Amino acid sequence: MKKESIFAVFFLLVVQLPSDVFAQFLDPKIKNKIREITSETGHTNRDDQYARISGLSSDPIPYLNGILKDSGVRVYEQKAILDFIGRFQSDGAASSLEKIVSDETVHPSVRTSGLVSYAKNFGSKKNARVLQFLGGFANHPLLGKDSVLLMQKVRNGEFADTEKIPASRSKGKQGNFFIKANP
Repeated sequence: MKKESIFAVFFLLVVQLPSDVFAQFLDPKIKNKIREITSETGHTNRDDQYARISGLSSDPIPYLNGILKDSGVRVYEQKAILDFIGRFQSDGAASSLEKIVSDETVHPSVRTSGLVSYAKNFGSKKNARVLQFLGGFANHPLLGKDSVLLMQKVRNGEFADTEKIPASRSKGKQGNFFIKANP
């Protein structure tokens, strides 16, 4: 009976506790390197930055999300991070962008950048989900105008014509891609 109770408690702790408790531990060296890349100023090449970030980790999204949670991250850096998150085009990336855009405590221009990254990178892939999410902000006092404009672009297929460019052509790790909208 005692073994069963211990097993039951252990099972509940492992299964029931929020995933944040058991979140993946991030390598601080990789996180710092990614932070250096995202904090570059001047006329940076986002494609090159994306390729370098891709080369540091097979799944950089937890690192990018971790950097967003750090104090002292400037607005321009947060906007770049949201662009990079969207480029990975995974379900985790979509969820991250949705969470950030929905957070009323996040700077409005950062939230708008999140909307743009979300629509641009998922508009053709997850059209119904994107339109529903953007529609939820149509009457928002700060995001409404941009949300409506992005919904129109998604409906018109403006984000459907994307060209996948292997990161290997930009000094990144083979097999990763970034998206570049066709002009």
